Formats: sequence, structure tokens, C-alpha cells
Amino acid sequence: TRYVQNLYRFYTLHPHRADFENPLSATVAFYASPLFGRLFRQTVVCQQIAEFYFAKNLYAEAAIQFETLVAAAGADAALLQKSGYCYQRLDMYDKALAKYRLADTCLPDNLWTLRRMAWCHRRLAQPAEALAVYRRYDRLRPDDFNVILQMGHCLVQLQRYKEAIEVYFRADNLQP
Repeated sequence: TRYVQNLYRFYTLHPHRADFENPLSATVAFYASPLFGRLFRQTVVCQQIAEFYFAKNLYAEAAIQFETLVAAAGADAALLQKSGYCYQRLDMYDKALAKYRLADTCLPDNLWTLRRMAWCHRRLAQPAEALAVYRRYDRLRPDDFNVILQMGHCLVQLQRYKEAIEVYFRADNLQP
């Protein structure tokens, strides 16, 4: 313990710390080592590692783990949703959208998935596709104020102003 503390102090507090590369700042991808693959072949352990990275907001590492889980265990809606969310947080909207579409085929009409799919379409400047997804969401839950507003915004982007006014009027009736 003392040795590690002294190393930490040296690499963070010493006046000449910029002259040395700090080995303590590097992230260790222990799951990529051959030894890890031999010791932990069960998907339960990989699932726990992926969930740990996901809980700690380390989305790049979590996405790698979720990808290996999806490849090993097959298409599970929860894994695909989490994988898509990791890619969404990494601003990789195309990959996120692909994962959300797969999750939608496994578990159709999931409100969480539909909302994320529409959001990714909006970030990719695809208002027509986002509007289609928001309409699917609206059929399942017609009284969601935020979704109705997003539908109006998509219609404005598509320059369909009459429909947008009707949608905004509907939103105004929900929450004046």
C-alpha cells in the first residue's frame, strides 16, 4: 500500500512529474487480455463487467462488453437497448440507431426504445423518420406532452406548417 501511495504521490505531486509518463492514469482493459478470456468464459461475468462499466458511465468500455455479449448470447432486447444507449452517449448515433432498431424487433412498441430512436433520428437531421417514430409512440401513449411537442418540431422542420399548428394546438389543449 505504501509503495502504491508513493508512486501516486510521485506521478501527481513531484515537480518533475511532466518528464515521466504516468502509468496510473492509463485505463487497463483487463477484459481484452488472453488470461481473462481463459479464466472467465461465462457470460454472467461479462454481463457483470458490462453492467459495472455502464453504471460508472464508462460507455466506451461498456459498449465493447455489450457487443461481445450480444455476439455470444444472441439478440436480447435489454442488451441491445443498453448497447444502443452506450453508443448514443458516445455520439455515435448511427450505431445507436441500429441497436435500437434491433431492440425494437425483439421487443416491439417499447416506449423507451421508441423515444431514443426518435431522438437519434433528430440528432442525425432526419425529421421525417423521427416523426414516424414519434407517431408510433403517440399511438401507444397519446397524452405525452413532450412527444407531441417533438412531433410539432419535426413538422416545422419538414415545413408542414398546417399540420404543425394542429399538433401544437393539441399540445396546448393538454397543458395550456
